[in-house]
Amino acid sequence: MFKESIHLELKKEYVKDILKTVIAFANTSGGKIYIGIDDDGKVLGVQKLDTDILKLSN
Repeated sequence: MFKESIHLELKKEYVKDILKTVIAFANTSGGKIYIGIDDDGKVLGVQKLDTDILKLSN
């Protein structure tokens, strides 16, 4: 099971403000962002994988 911490962020789905989290991790000691996992650590999966990957890479 996953649990959020200062080095781990869980997102249910891709959201536009994810860049804020990326920048915060870049300005500190780093971390990991998992998309498709709710705040309780339950794995939900990603519905539009290709679309979300494209958004993240842009």
